Amino acid sequence: MSTIEEVINRVDRECREQRIPMLGQERSELIARLIAEHRPALVVEVGTAIGYSGLWIAQALDKIGGGQLITMDIDPDRSAEAGRNLDEAGLSHRVQRQIGDARELCKSVNGPVDFLILDGGFDNYFSCFLAIKDSLASNAVIVADNVYIGEVEMKDYLDFVRAHYRCETKWFDLDLEWSPKDAVEISWLE
Repeated sequence: MSTIEEVINRVDRECREQRIPMLGQERSELIARLIAEHRPALVVEVGTAIGYSGLWIAQALDKIGGGQLITMDIDPDRSAEAGRNLDEAGLSHRVQRQIGDARELCKSVNGPVDFLILDGGFDNYFSCFLAIKDSLASNAVIVADNVYIGEVEMKDYLDFVRAHYRCETKWFDLDLEWSPKDAVEISWLE
């Protein structure tokens, strides 16, 4: 079995070579810090791809000694590849992969969901949020990725969370060819 870091580095290279959207190291480190601070029992991630962020999330959960990740993707081949990457890293025990339309899958999540990561189709952020809203814990943390490059498509989501919750936008200069600058929006449901 490879080390977690070896698998993360390989998946990082594959994402760059194949132009598969991914969080990258800085945004993944932010999510890992937030998980360490908030110690969620249940994390839901919309947008698995080949498991780059899932590796970081599962590793963070392992470090706090508990918690599960439900990660959703519409592409069965990418989800299967994510599963292989999680297996290789020895982290699959922390992860349940779901395949399908996240707008529907979110409706059937049994909460409370302590931590939600929106990183799928930008125009689906608000519908995914609404589908899972009743399952969110009263002190849940939501991280929405790509709020700079996807701002127009997710305007309904951003307008809602900014009007109802404490939010903070964090900006990143990225070393990704397709996205040299982007931001995440963190919302606290306190």
